[in-house]
Amino acid sequence: MKLLIEEPNRSIQSIACAVGFVSRSCFNSAFARLVKQTPRLYRQIGLSGNIEKSDQI
Repeated sequence: MKLLIEEPNRSIQSIACAVGFVSRSCFNSAFARLVKQTPRLYRQIGLSGNIEKSDQI
């Protein structure tokens, strides 16, 4: 999850592949089940500074 915040210019597709997912769709589904929001929304909130440091795994 840290990559979404630490590398804002990197695509979610690229991050998904880097962590072992074969598609963005699979990554989005797994991420949403775990975090209760999409990777895109998580990134937007994180970049706005509203995600606690302890929440960034």
